[in-house]
Formats: sequence, structure tokens, C-alpha cells
Amino acid sequence: MVKSVVVQPASPDLDQAFRTLRSVEFPWTGETTYFNNASTGPIPERTRRFIEQFAARRTAPHLLPDRELFAGLADLRVLIANLLNAESDEIALANNTTFGLSLAAHGLPLKRGDTVLIPEREFPANVYPWLMQRSRGVNVEFVPATSDGWPDEDRIIARLAD
Repeated sequence: MVKSVVVQPASPDLDQAFRTLRSVEFPWTGETTYFNNASTGPIPERTRRFIEQFAARRTAPHLLPDRELFAGLADLRVLIANLLNAESDEIALANNTTFGLSLAAHGLPLKRGDTVLIPEREFPANVYPWLMQRSRGVNVEFVPATSDGWPDEDRIIARLAD
């Protein structure tokens, strides 16, 4: 069973602004609906243009000095930190979610007897880095899903209390 949520726009003007932004950043959305965002989600047009410009500069590495590359990454960390109400030194950048989760799983100071909770039916690539921690004596526990197959947030929170 798929849960659906109806979101009412704050105003017709805001609704139109979102429609315009979507048509500019994802022009193909008028032709199709794309559901595979967990793997290769679409990127906005402005991101595509940036990647193309960056890749062109990488073909001649002297056009992309290290100080400029690292400054751009530092700026990105600040922007993300502001979005999340965090500090920029709390932000790590990774090339994809799987790598980021592997980095977290191996970088956290987990020790023998610690427990990692994973919602049942989690995407496999989000599970494997944690399962590998079993070799360090870390307990990996799957929290059952709701009858509809969704993560049971109440059970997860209750389990966290333990």
C-alpha cells in the first residue's frame, strides 16, 4: 500500500513558482515521471551545467588549482551546514550515499557490544556497511516494519531508549 499525501500550496503564486522552477531545472518532467531516485536520481540543469564546466577544466588540470578546488569544497560545506543548522566541520562530502555510509560505518567509534538499528526492508546498499561491523563484535538489529511496509518510527524510537 502506498501512502499518499496531498500538499496544498501556500499560495497560487508559490505553486506557480515551484512549477516554473521545476520546468527550468528538470525540463523533461512534463514528458515523464521518474521513480528511481535512490540510484541515479536526476540532477537539476544548473548542476549539469556546473559539472560540464568543471569537467572541462579538469581536462587541463592547470586550470583548476588545488586551492580553488578545496575552496569550492569548503564553501559547499558551509552552505550545507547552514541548511542543516550545523557547523561546516561536521559536514563530510562523499561521491555517493553508499560510500558515505561505508565511511560512517567504519569511522564511528563502534565497539564490541554496541548495537546498530536498521529499519527492516532498508535498501541493501544502506545495510551492508553496517553488517560488516559484525566482524568487530557490533550487534546489528533489524527493527520490524509496519504492516504497510514502512519503517516503524515508534518502534525505532522505543528501541533507541534501550
